[in-house]
Amino acid sequence: MGDPTPKTIASLADLERLEGLDWHRVLHTVLLSRALDDIEESELYPNREIFFQFSARGHDVTQAILAEFLTEPRDAVGGYYRSRPLALALGLPLEDALASALLRSGSVSGARDGGALLNLPRLNGPCILPPVGGVGCQYTPTVGWAQALAYRAKVMRDEVCARSIAVVHGGEASTSSNGFWAALNIATTQCLPLLFLYRTTAMAFRPNRLSKHRAEILPTILPRLAA
Repeated sequence: MGDPTPKTIASLADLERLEGLDWHRVLHTVLLSRALDDIEESELYPNREIFFQFSARGHDVTQAILAEFLTEPRDAVGGYYRSRPLALALGLPLEDALASALLRSGSVSGARDGGALLNLPRLNGPCILPPVGGVGCQYTPTVGWAQALAYRAKVMRDEVCARSIAVVHGGEASTSSNGFWAALNIATTQCLPLLFLYRTTAMAFRPNRLSKHRAEILPTILPRLAA
């Protein structure tokens, strides 16, 4: 057998990193998230105690795993309405997650939005940026955080920011928004520390054949972010 290709070596390295994860914590986050979804779907939404229910079931495992890698003090996430598992994994208390869905005053949402949008302000540790309601609106604020990280790392010689990253999380429908393409353009041309994480929900409107080329461009552009 010949020498393993660089792709094989990278895959083995990724597996070794996954083996070092706290899988008990990942499982705890997933089960906690699904329990909240169950309560909302079976009790709270039918009784009209919440206005929206965006299940994160099927999106929770990747979010819980991602949180295990966000360990630097200046890491930040720009999320959307299915990002609750990620918020829980990063330390959002269960009581706050449920209180926000119920639009309770004093919760992280402050009863000022639909309850499905969460934030996690922190001065030291991974934070979740203030959320926005429009589809695709999370991209440009998050790329702004990535720009700030790059500036502080390169100009101010901030070693903590040099190790930190911004993560923007969305669904596949948001990749048709102007915010996504603006952030992608900024991040790739400026080589910013920005990770795009999105999962298909199989519920978004599908593009027609004339616009399908946009989906074909992504596999060639996104790997540059990891270079």
